Amino acid sequence: MRVNMLGVGIDNITGSEAMTLVARRIRQKQNTVVYTPNPIMMYQAMKDSDFRRTLNRAHLNLPDGVGLRIAAALMSLPLSHRVAGIEFGESLLSFAARTGLRVFLLGSKTDVATAAARKLRQKPPTLTVCGVHHGYFAESESQAICDRIERVRADILLV
Repeated sequence: MRVNMLGVGIDNITGSEAMTLVARRIRQKQNTVVYTPNPIMMYQAMKDSDFRRTLNRAHLNLPDGVGLRIAAALMSLPLSHRVAGIEFGESLLSFAARTGLRVFLLGSKTDVATAAARKLRQKPPTLTVCGVHHGYFAESESQAICDRIERVRADILLV
């Protein structure tokens, strides 16, 4: 069930329910967008209608941070679980390693993104990180990056 919090739909589900839903969509070859809004993102969404629309187009908005749970309680909204983005990401990477899915990392500085990929490849060793690209690029480079992600046949894009 999705609740409206300050104009943003937040999904009231557990981490395992979210992972089950995403795994099913991946198996069905359905593109799936998942965000993990935290209080800072919610504040930004209040001020920026484009950002708010972007969040609301997601298939899942998982409440990242106890601040959202507290706000929900103060607003009498049913939001019974916190789903930390890092924990959901770890579950998704574990699923990818078990099922042979290919992961592409996009974001951060070049050395940080490369180090993250190196560390992820160490445990579990069955995880396939098929590409990495830093997050500091011009809009004019976007299509080339998208083409690269497609060319390496990434199943999961972590931004």
